This record gives sequence, structure tokens and C-alpha cells, in this order.
Amino acid sequence: MSEDSVVINCKLKKRDSEQAELLVAQFGNASEAKQVRCGFKNGKFSASVEYLDLVPSAIETLHRELDLLGGENIVSEFWFEQTDDTTYYSLIDDKLKGFSSLKALQRAKKESGNRVDVSAFDFGKDKTDYTALIRLLIPAKANRTALADLFEGARGEPDDSLVETFRASCEGNFKPSAKKCARWCAFDFEGKGKRWHGGFTDLIKGVVFVVVQNDYLYIGFDTSHVESLREDLTDYDKERIASARMQNTATVFEHFKGVKKVWMKFRIPAYARESGDATEYYVKTPNEYDDPYVDERSVTSDDDWSGDC
Repeated sequence: MSEDSVVINCKLKKRDSEQAELLVAQFGNASEAKQVRCGFKNGKFSASVEYLDLVPSAIETLHRELDLLGGENIVSEFWFEQTDDTTYYSLIDDKLKGFSSLKALQRAKKESGNRVDVSAFDFGKDKTDYTALIRLLIPAKANRTALADLFEGARGEPDDSLVETFRASCEGNFKPSAKKCARWCAFDFEGKGKRWHGGFTDLIKGVVFVVVQNDYLYIGFDTSHVESLREDLTDYDKERIASARMQNTATVFEHFKGVKKVWMKFRIPAYARESGDATEYYVKTPNEYDDPYVDERSVTSDDDWSGDC
């Protein structure tokens, strides 16, 4: 018998608590649970369902029915006995999604329903140009504003001096620990400022928009002038060089003040691929101890930043 369990919490009016208990009982039956307990206190409904076999469709149904009943902030905390893992579930953008922590779930809810407007520069599947979309998690407002102003200042028709001007402007915007190892757009992994690994220096010549949304900064680029992205990336050596520059570029962005995480999407148009399909190179900084990884995949929607690489 499974020892998996789930705790369900939500805000609810007292008059609806009895109906909520019936819904939880139905969920318990569907998941063959051995024990179901419910309670209501101070405007909050809670239920504990133990020794159950999780049926994804059943928990999604319960969430939707509680939502229709008027429940708010509905969260299911599942504990899986076999792996000793906890997953938090909630309906976000009308889909049941699971998260490894309550903090991650709350952040996703904060973003939900208030998506960044990237309509000024369409990155969809039918886009015929070379583009890049970068997403930076910057919780501190001062750092977020400073970096937005930095890239906003680079918009417009670039001249030959733009790269050097922008590089000089960046110096005061890197984390103190990165002063000897980061510059636009290269990184020295030894931290001595002697052996630089280059990213896409000319990326700054193609800034199209800069948008702040909640704790995130989004920057859109036209990359048609970035030579190494216009190479034949079906060639192994050329793709390897381009991928390394993507990694180095992500590392540089990661070392701007206040940046906690970096996501990047480099889009290659269909006409440049032998397959005739547009391609997306997805880059993510996993944590402070690992290098960014690159995953080649089909083009995804602009608000989809999921994926492991």
C-alpha cells in the first residue's frame, strides 16, 4: 500500500466548506485513499488525504471544482513516500503545474496573467529573421532599473564606436567579484583578466526592446548581424563555436549586478536550416557552480521558459 499523502489548502467561505469536504471525499475515493480529514478555520479550508495512489486527472479535477466553488490560492502539497520528495501543485494559466518548492510556485503565480508584451518584436514560429530573446531574473529593483537603462541606451542605429562605448558603460554594472573576469562580451574563467572567452560582442548592436516585468528584465535582439550565428550550424565545428559563445554570453549576463538567473533563446530561421524548420538554441544558467548548457530544439512560445539543458 502506498504511503503517499497530500495536504490541500485554500481560502474559502464557511458556507462552502461542507461542499468542499464532499469534493475531497470524492477525490479520496478516486485515489483509493485510506484516510481523509478536513477542517475549516479563519476563512481557510484544509484537507489531508493519506495512503493514496495519485491520479493526476483526479487532483486536477479537485482543483477545478474547488475553484468553481470559490476557492482561492488553492495549493496541493504532495509527499511521495518512495522518493521522499514533495511537490506543490496549483492551477496556473488554466493548467495544473507542479513545483519543487512553495516559493517557486508563488513566483509562477506572480508572473501568471501579467505576461510581458513582446508584440513589438514577434519571435513566433513564422519569424523569418535571426533573433534572440533574453530573460534575466533580477529581484532588486535598483539593479533591474540600472540594467534596463544600460541596454535601453544602446538602442538605435549603431555606429562603429557602440561596442567600445557600451563596454565602458558596463564596467560599473558588474558584480564586485566579477571585475577581473567579466566584460562585454567575454569572460575569464580563471578570474585574472588575462584569458578571455568571447561571447557575442556584436549582440549589443541589435537591441530592439527592453521590458521590465515583475522581477524580470526581457531584452529582445535582432541577431542578423552576428556573423557566427549566420554560419552553417549543421557543421559540427561551427555549431560548437556558436554554442560556446552562447554559453560565454550567458555567463557575462549572469555577472551583472543583481542577476540571479539567465535564460536565452537564440532563433535560427527556417530558410537557414537544411530541414526547413526554424530552430531555437535554449540557454540557461543552472546554478553558480555549473556552466550554462545549450539545448537545440524547435521554437517555443515567447512565454515558455521551461526546459532542462
